[in-house]
Amino acid sequence: MKQKTLKSKWKLIEEIVAILEKSLTPDAKVEHDVWLPVIGRSGKRQCDVVITYGKPPQQSITIVEVQKRGTKPEITTFDGWVMKMRKVGAQKLICVSAVGYPKSIIEDVELEYGSTVKLLTLEELKKIKIENIIFPFNSALELTPKFSFQSIGSVKFDHPPLDKAFKLSNHDKVFEIDNEVNLLNLDNLISKSLDEISTVARSKGIPDLESGTVKFIVGSTTKNLWIHNNGQRFKILSLPIEVEVTMQRSEIPINYYEYKQKDINNPLAWAVSVENKGVVTFSLSSKESLKMKKTQTPNIHLSGIVLEAEINLASGLNQQII
Repeated sequence: MKQKTLKSKWKLIEEIVAILEKSLTPDAKVEHDVWLPVIGRSGKRQCDVVITYGKPPQQSITIVEVQKRGTKPEITTFDGWVMKMRKVGAQKLICVSAVGYPKSIIEDVELEYGSTVKLLTLEELKKIKIENIIFPFNSALELTPKFSFQSIGSVKFDHPPLDKAFKLSNHDKVFEIDNEVNLLNLDNLISKSLDEISTVARSKGIPDLESGTVKFIVGSTTKNLWIHNNGQRFKILSLPIEVEVTMQRSEIPINYYEYKQKDINNPLAWAVSVENKGVVTFSLSSKESLKMKKTQTPNIHLSGIVLEAEINLASGLNQQII
């Protein structure tokens, strides 16, 4: 179990490095975990991150190799990275370590490789401070809505099925949104609808749904909602649902990283990683955009199947959301 966790951690580090490099070189193509062909021979070599600049015939490639342990890389490891760069025909190499480099590698880069090889560190920090912006928290509170059925109304179809005794089951995957490959069961459909209702509520200044009742109607709106029965599918015009919602609170870890290049005083960038949620990056050149992003309204991504929604929360808030 420990070995699997350690492997997952270093895969995450590779992904963070890829995201950081993409933020620093937005015009380049940045790929994670790539197998490049060996020049002049059969076979391929795995590269942690590959950065491609420009287009043929003016294209150049940089490979990024991450030290996958909490120690400084040995000179033999470094030599292997340099050999890999040459074998796959890359023009440059970026090395990434969590704890820096031994003197032997630093001297090799200074005396032999110059700008062809860059030595970077990705150090995990307890907190980040970028001038007056401080990120002091080691965890975040995640609110997950849990629901229980109160009632399900009658389904209204575009063209009703011949089987009038058609019944819905919580676990049968019979729902389809537009032409998506993966079918949904009733639980999936309700979860997707609640996500949409929560998103719209937040856009109207209402915080995350608390304990209470949510009444909503799903159906074909901007997207078509279908139900499968006996080898056929039928378009749903409306399906009223009422659920009791409670919020489950849990803490999720937050990790902070500083991305620095040797011989450059200021960090190149910072990364904030929230477990299973994603990575946010900041750089000195993006501080102004960071301030702008704090005030702008986020894009609302809707499932396109909720016709109406009304919330009646335990706090006394009763409001038509959609």
